[in-house]
Amino acid sequence: MTFYSWREAPVADYAVVGFPVKHSLSPRMHQAAYSALGIQASYVAIEIAPEEFVEGVEHLAAIGFRGINITIPHKESAFRWAASTCEISKKLQVCNTLRFSDRSGVNTDVPGFLRSLPGHSPSALVLGAGGSARAVAYALARQGTEVSVWNRTRSRAEELVEQVGLGCRVALEASIKGFGLIVNTTSTGLSGESLPIDWSGVDADSQLAYDLAYSDAPTPFLTDAALHGLTGIDGRRMLMEQGAFAFEYWFDRPAPREAMWEAIQ
Repeated sequence: MTFYSWREAPVADYAVVGFPVKHSLSPRMHQAAYSALGIQASYVAIEIAPEEFVEGVEHLAAIGFRGINITIPHKESAFRWAASTCEISKKLQVCNTLRFSDRSGVNTDVPGFLRSLPGHSPSALVLGAGGSARAVAYALARQGTEVSVWNRTRSRAEELVEQVGLGCRVALEASIKGFGLIVNTTSTGLSGESLPIDWSGVDADSQLAYDLAYSDAPTPFLTDAALHGLTGIDGRRMLMEQGAFAFEYWFDRPAPREAMWEAIQ
């Protein structure tokens, strides 16, 4: 997948911004949406280092970009940059979609994640404590799921739980026992790293492993889950759903979800 440093960004209309971003399927997905509806627009992948986020985003706005999607690790920075945000963004203090015309931001991760779920689980373990973890924990807790959050740095999990509220609690260890849904929101899948998860007590008939990351091969988390008999899904469905909500935010018309889904398969 072609990607650009923000200093070398071509003239385009929309982009996904992250660090790293070369793995992203967003350009393929959004271009498919534009083609399906006959929209004359372009979408590219742009890499911005964390310390250069504000400078990079303002450069993109200055050269004519109309909006951007935000991925790891910029979602908190995007919230701080936006002049106005949706209620979910204010609650979680993270944005994943910006519109430059009015410097506004929204969080499409929450509705996108919920729409991507194959069913409801009464309990969930969320691994990680970043911007995506906040969205996932909030989405699940708001629909009545009992949510526990584990992070290697426990204080970050405690901060997330305090912010999200809704009965969320801190998990003292990364044990999957007793949880119907286990969601990996960390970036370990992008670095090929496995998490220190206790897989004992697996119930293959009632547990689902969900990794927000995706790649050509199964992520280490999903590989480990499969080795222990669990069904797993990666982040492509959520990518499509949150991207569709972003499309609708920018264009004020229904997104062509089928075309977008087909493009990232």
